[in-house]
Amino acid sequence: MPPLNSTNSIACLATIMIHLMIILLPVSPGTPVVKPKPIVPLRVSITQPPKPKPVPKKTIKPTPKPLPKKKKVIQKKKKQRISPTKKVATVSKKTISKSLPKPQTPVPKKTGIVIPFSVLTSIAPVYPKQALNYNLEGKVIVEFNIDKTGAIMSHTIVESSGHDILDQTFIQTVRSAYKIKPKRIDGQPVSGNLILDHEFKL
Repeated sequence: MPPLNSTNSIACLATIMIHLMIILLPVSPGTPVVKPKPIVPLRVSITQPPKPKPVPKKTIKPTPKPLPKKKKVIQKKKKQRISPTKKVATVSKKTISKSLPKPQTPVPKKTGIVIPFSVLTSIAPVYPKQALNYNLEGKVIVEFNIDKTGAIMSHTIVESSGHDILDQTFIQTVRSAYKIKPKRIDGQPVSGNLILDHEFKL
């Protein structure tokens, strides 16, 4: 027999009390006797709680013991002793002279002394016959470019006499008959520009 729970006992007591009440009640004459309906017992299903799942036990692995560290053996290097009998390598003078830097030649400092151009020889230009016939006069100013040797490289007419024949006569005279000493800076000849002029007047 399964054990009676509290709910089963209460249901049984209720059925017994109902039967007793029906029996003890007086039955009046002429009233039909009503047969009591059979009481169907209530079925109460009791569900048992689920069984708890077994918790697996944790297995503790033993920690391995650390291995002892190997000690490093440091070998001391033996110092080599140089015997006095060994010859010391001699360094020649040539190798020393090659390794040493060559002394730089001192650069002469510029003092800034300037000697300008100088005209060594000059000749007055011949008056052109055509200019004489037409009584042409005027002053011409020309800038000449002189190189290091004193030669004339080029020219530029700064101010014209107003007559091309007079201008060209003066330029040709300077190129053919003039002797010019070049300009010097610190004793060194340099190129530069020299301005010359001439006035044609009757």
